[in-house]
Amino acid sequence: MQRGLLIVNSGAVTLNNLTASNNVVEGIHVNNSTSVNNDPVNVLATMGDTVIEANGGSGLFVISKGSITVNLVRASANNLEGIHLDNAGALDDLHGITITNSSAQANILMGLWVSTRGNLSISGVKSLGNGNSGGFFSNQTGASSTISVLNSTFDGNGALGADIWSKGN
Repeated sequence: MQRGLLIVNSGAVTLNNLTASNNVVEGIHVNNSTSVNNDPVNVLATMGDTVIEANGGSGLFVISKGSITVNLVRASANNLEGIHLDNAGALDDLHGITITNSSAQANILMGLWVSTRGNLSISGVKSLGNGNSGGFFSNQTGASSTISVLNSTFDGNGALGADIWSKGN
């Protein structure tokens, strides 16, 4: 398959307990950026981890104008980013990104690439042994949003552990 799962819509998206492996492009690609209500994207795992591995592009690729929440995602050995999240195109700073209890390991380009206008919260994240960097995190397009990193590890990555750019705190 080109992509393990492709979702393009203009409403809220919730994904739960998925596996996407060995796809030519992304493992999971979600785009709800045409939502007029800034609907959210939630990638959750209530009965075990969401596992995304060995895909030709990004493992998990999400573009949205609403909030993005990622919990218990394991992204490994993908050719680009393990986890790519982008809601920097939101019309306001109210819709942030939250990543909890997730990991990105041995991805060729980087572990996580995250861009938002809103607040960014990272907690319990492990980014280990990725090619270029453990993660790129930006909320430079927002007025004064914050980035919070708690109880997380960025270790053994190629050039950088975590590259953080923010207009706020």
